[in-house]
Amino acid sequence: METYSLLSIPFYKSVNQCYIKAISLDRMPGINEPINQIVKRVRYEKLSPFQEGTECNPLKTCGNIIIKPGSSCGEMATLDDIPLIFTWLIQNGYLIDTSITQMINQGEVRMSNPIIGFISKKIQ
Repeated sequence: METYSLLSIPFYKSVNQCYIKAISLDRMPGINEPINQIVKRVRYEKLSPFQEGTECNPLKTCGNIIIKPGSSCGEMATLDDIPLIFTWLIQNGYLIDTSITQMINQGEVRMSNPIIGFISKKIQ
């Protein structure tokens, strides 16, 4: 079984000069995975010109963003698109694991990027 986490991340769109809360996947899926159709590798821009990485806390320079299914322009999915993303995932054989999500979100540990949910798909 292959399991991924969906995260909410702040993303600066320099073309529009605005911030969005994008949906990110914790890692790039395998090339034959259906979810690969809606994941795009992107370069992260600094959220602020004053933002600096350190040796112990480096800045993340790229990541995996979820694209709105059916979007002809490769539009990034935001938190408002969660119902659309979950529908697409279920239609493509993914399971949304609410028990792990609840355990992480109700625990003492706070992550820098909030977890939206864990998804999994049985490897065939």
